[in-house]
Amino acid sequence: MRRHTIVITLTAIFGLLAVGLLATTPIVSQGETPEPTPTVEARWEFDVSSLNVRTEPSHSAAFSPDGRFIALGSSGGFSVYAVEDGVELWTYITDLTIQSLAWSPDGQYIAAGTSDAQYFPDTNAISGGGGGGVVLLFDAESGAEQWGFPIDPSQPAIYGLAFSPNSSRLAYAPFALLGPVILDVASGETILSLIRSGLGDLLSTTWSPDGALVAGGYDPDRVDIWDAETGTLLHAASSEWRGTAGGVTTLAFSPDSGLIVSGARADPLYVFDTGSGELLQALVDILEPRRGSTALAFSSDGGLLASANYGGIVLWDTQVWQQIAIIPALGIRAVIFIPDTGILLAASQDGMLYRIRWFAR
Repeated sequence: MRRHTIVITLTAIFGLLAVGLLATTPIVSQGETPEPTPTVEARWEFDVSSLNVRTEPSHSAAFSPDGRFIALGSSGGFSVYAVEDGVELWTYITDLTIQSLAWSPDGQYIAAGTSDAQYFPDTNAISGGGGGGVVLLFDAESGAEQWGFPIDPSQPAIYGLAFSPNSSRLAYAPFALLGPVILDVASGETILSLIRSGLGDLLSTTWSPDGALVAGGYDPDRVDIWDAETGTLLHAASSEWRGTAGGVTTLAFSPDSGLIVSGARADPLYVFDTGSGELLQALVDILEPRRGSTALAFSSDGGLLASANYGGIVLWDTQVWQQIAIIPALGIRAVIFIPDTGILLAASQDGMLYRIRWFAR
């Protein structure tokens, strides 16, 4: 394991100088890990440390809600690690590819979405080599499998998963031409199959913190949002929402559920009012290379937004929607704010964990 710690304090005014600093940052090829050297706005200080927990590339990642653990998924299963020291706690080994992971808000369960699965009904067995996706549920402490949702061969992969705030329901995003499907966590049975507003492949899904809304991000370029209880479609790109380019790969609701932010394979981040569907902001970062949004997270008070892509992490002040820090780090897969700590955690596809602590001057 490798651990690095860097304390950054910049007194220059953020703006053209930040652009200049970023422009001189050396380009890092895929597979290398850049030192986390933030460009920051003058009234903030950042302490950044990193820990390498594995070398195998990760397709997916999810933090426990308290930030103490991280699950990293790949083509051979997924493993759970302690964030503090990188110790591996348990591993689920399979010949399936783990495309998505989600940790329940109560910390009790981990859900995994796969691709390349086939199902044998006579033995109730699941293995690789097929063309379908499957949703699996595990006990987060022991790693014991709770259930596996039967495969629909028309759904080649499960790219998005989201638990309801009370952890009793799980929404998953079947890739091909559907809306999110909501499952009962206790039984794995389907509660609702949401109807999309138009054609497109479903790449992401999320649940609002108040439990009232479920959103789905599509390729091509659309965000749909539904009433989580009735399944009624409330907003869609064709009427009240502006589409984004290249497919919506990540979504995040604000803590009060009043806003939703969408990130795509290209184009800015878009901020919408969830009540009216009105576009409020289009956020363009200066981080290069911008290879598509991979993760979004609000701080618990809603004052900060972390947006990640394959080039690094940008922190936004949501009161004025301005960037306050840019942290180069390749292939970020997950970000989470730890409540009431001033700490942001991030996990990359190459097994690096970043711990980012900020201080207002």
